[in-house]
Amino acid sequence: MTFTIEKDSDPCPVRNTGLSHYGVGSHSPTTRATSQTQFYHRTRKTRLLVVCITSCRPICYLYRTHAKTDLHELPWNPLSPNEVVQLFTCWNRFWCIAGGWALDLYAGELSRPHDDIDVLILRRDISAIHTQLPGWEFYAADPPGSLRRWVPSEPLPGRVHDIWCRPEGQLNWRFQFMVMDHDDNRWNFRRDWTTGGSLASLASVVHGVPVIAPEIQLLYKGNGIRRPKDEADFHTALPHLSPGQRAWLHEALESREPGHPWLHSLSDEDGSCRPAL
Repeated sequence: MTFTIEKDSDPCPVRNTGLSHYGVGSHSPTTRATSQTQFYHRTRKTRLLVVCITSCRPICYLYRTHAKTDLHELPWNPLSPNEVVQLFTCWNRFWCIAGGWALDLYAGELSRPHDDIDVLILRRDISAIHTQLPGWEFYAADPPGSLRRWVPSEPLPGRVHDIWCRPEGQLNWRFQFMVMDHDDNRWNFRRDWTTGGSLASLASVVHGVPVIAPEIQLLYKGNGIRRPKDEADFHTALPHLSPGQRAWLHEALESREPGHPWLHSLSDEDGSCRPAL
């Protein structure tokens, strides 16, 4: 039994963005299984997966599990930024790339590997997800992090801010929705609604890709437990922040944590990443 991998030679419709190493402005190779059948069996936690692939089309998919955490254990094969742009071509509502990818796109460099990709939308638009993206499965992340299938007939609870997404019949996660709370024309920081701003300030377009404003993304990354990748993202983005962006982030962080370790670097006029003394 063999499994054939071929490169897709179709040209990408998004061109000349200057970020080919991001998968923006260049096409990413895709995989094809040609006239093969692959069977995969795992007995751990009574899981069974059978995937039959014939003539490049999935025929059947069965996944059975008795452990809620199994969904988190499934692998990621994230879309590239270019693929996200193509997927959302017909999405006639607000959206932008968020997370670490957004900061790298804003800085114009690939500073680290990215295991996933986040797409930010407004809470008022979540009812359009199933109709605008047919052929996809959506899983709501119920706090403190339990994933469950989210179906069109269910209103998404206000406590849910993350939705994991994958094509129907596929195993891998491809992207994650981040849901932004807001009033009519103001986005609200969900950990403190006194912090926010106009919806017009929420994102900008960089190399043809809408991305969340870096100071807003860093506000989310700078609160609570800061992971090593959050620290790395801060130091990548900081030299590219304008004085106004640094001042806004400084005020927002200081109001929640007066001794925040990023405040000293944000106060430097040159935007350098000099550590606090």
